Amino acid sequence: VGNPKRVCEVLHAAQGRIMLESVDVLFMDDAASLIGDGWVQKVCEINQLVSLFARHPLRYVVVSNFIEREAKPALRALKSSLMNKKNMFDLSQQVGRIRNCVKHYLLLGKSEDWLSTLVRLREMIYIPRAVIFCDDDKRFQACKKALAKINYRDLGGTRMTVAVNDAGLQTQKEQRDTLQSFCKEQCDFLLTRSEPNIFQASLPRVFWIIHFGVEAKNLPWYGCRLLCLDSQLREKVGKNMNHEGVSMCFMEKDEEQNAPKLEKMFGIKFESLPFGDIS
Repeated sequence: VGNPKRVCEVLHAAQGRIMLESVDVLFMDDAASLIGDGWVQKVCEINQLVSLFARHPLRYVVVSNFIEREAKPALRALKSSLMNKKNMFDLSQQVGRIRNCVKHYLLLGKSEDWLSTLVRLREMIYIPRAVIFCDDDKRFQACKKALAKINYRDLGGTRMTVAVNDAGLQTQKEQRDTLQSFCKEQCDFLLTRSEPNIFQASLPRVFWIIHFGVEAKNLPWYGCRLLCLDSQLREKVGKNMNHEGVSMCFMEKDEEQNAPKLEKMFGIKFESLPFGDIS
């Protein structure tokens, strides 16, 4: 029990000496003050630390004296922060820092063609190491299966390699090994879902983010994914596709209505590929 700053300090200082395996619930009293006084970041850090050791997914109890009019958006952002283990209150601001360094491209087509389109694109231009995000389980498994069969080689004869982070089927050790192989530049791409451990500091910063769909119910995750781009872009200069960050979003035709929502949410503008349709 304590102020989020003090609780966070104690947890960091006593790692390995405080047993957190049996923690089931995080209780937040006076959520209005937690948000208003800027404690959400510390709450997220506590959430991350406890979740690392808890045997079971945490449950959250939030007590608040919000007046009804302002409760819904604030509580929605708090819920997203807890579930994503990332401070979602300043997400737009964080994405805004890299807005001028990132090109956002939108490609419309059938989901079963997305991977082959990406491969054709890689034949046309240089694509540095990139993260492929896919949250729809059916699409994820189909992409994973297709990647296992792919035998594409670049002009130098090097085979395209992909690390797959599948929390549903892998142990924690297997997930760590997968992320490590990508971090050590042993793979060209990382296929993963939008997960808190990806949003935090597990990855080296990359220049390309590939979105194989963005679920309508989880549009803020588009911004979370972009945070993988942040630090290196501040060090990078240049105005062409090889030097800027690239966010390439694949969508089905019937999902196209999500694009303007993302543009409004993050203050971005989707463009078409400069060399036309490659699907």
